[in-house]
Amino acid sequence: MRRVRTAIAATVVTAAAILPTVMASGDENSADASGQNWWTSGDSRAGSANFQSDGDLFTVCDEISDGSDVVGKVRDGQDVVYTIVADGGSGDCERRNSGDGNKFDLREGARYTFEVCLSFMDRCQVRTLTA
Repeated sequence: MRRVRTAIAATVVTAAAILPTVMASGDENSADASGQNWWTSGDSRAGSANFQSDGDLFTVCDEISDGSDVVGKVRDGQDVVYTIVADGGSGDCERRNSGDGNKFDLREGARYTFEVCLSFMDRCQVRTLTA
């Protein structure tokens, strides 16, 4: 009986040590990563995006002069709140924030889906973040 208790205790301790690591490494596309950059998918990293919840600043950048625009979308459920396009080639960025008008002033504490894609809605990456 003592061996069974020892084995159970060891299992509980091991599970308690592993569980936070597994939970922390969840799907990065749904992580609340305000202030962190993310890129269009693929090896080229042709476009990037960043959202700062303080001031609702959403930035989309065209990182490579390859002829493709970079499109950023903010969605509230299935509805597109707004779209921004960076189309100037390498280093061109477009930004919107709460000071740009009503539709850019996102509800405080609400969850929105942010997308960054190449111009033909290709190589999209999506994040769900809190405003």
